[in-house]
Amino acid sequence: MDSLVVSDLFNDEEVANLKNSIYTFLNSSEAIDISIEEIRENGRPLDKLLNQPWSGRVLFVAADVIPHELISKVTKYVNENHSKDLVVEGVAFTRYSNKTGQPRLAPHYDTGNAKLTVDYQLESNVQWPLVIEDNVFTLADNSALVFRPSYEVHWRVPQLFADDQYVDMIFFHYTSGEPEQNVDHEAKSKIERSYQDIFKEDFKKVHGWCYWHGSRD
Repeated sequence: MDSLVVSDLFNDEEVANLKNSIYTFLNSSEAIDISIEEIRENGRPLDKLLNQPWSGRVLFVAADVIPHELISKVTKYVNENHSKDLVVEGVAFTRYSNKTGQPRLAPHYDTGNAKLTVDYQLESNVQWPLVIEDNVFTLADNSALVFRPSYEVHWRVPQLFADDQYVDMIFFHYTSGEPEQNVDHEAKSKIERSYQDIFKEDFKKVHGWCYWHGSRD
């Protein structure tokens, strides 16, 4: 499938309910620090707001925060327009802002079994383009980018945020429950690295330093 943007995913009442549930949790939670290694080993805590300074964001698992009927609406869209065999693998909210470091997202494939993601922009006050390999997408609030994160390299265009700017996203991940078959990991790594090499140069031009996996070279 080709990546595509879906506009007006929810109606006004649903957006209001979505924001109420998300921002009630966000504003009542104190973010904690947890390493990438711990997340990889044990997964993300289900009831915590996590600092992720290597991406300039906070994040929390949102499957039990968002009203289930709203998740079901996204699932219905996915089943009717992409595949009836896909089920929810996970739902997460993230806010990118300078309060948690400089927002950045390097080219990568997602790990795990997600066959499709609905990358939903809840609210923002700055445009920050997404790139799916050779295609650039800019989202409006209440729109979503639908793509295959485990099969397509994706990232954000390097960009400096002002201190009052933010982008709030909800990731709806879907899986068939079946592992990817006949994966050529060497070929995928080669493709991933080719985009990463270009990104490194673009990132340095914007930020003035080389970024890779949260470190300065």
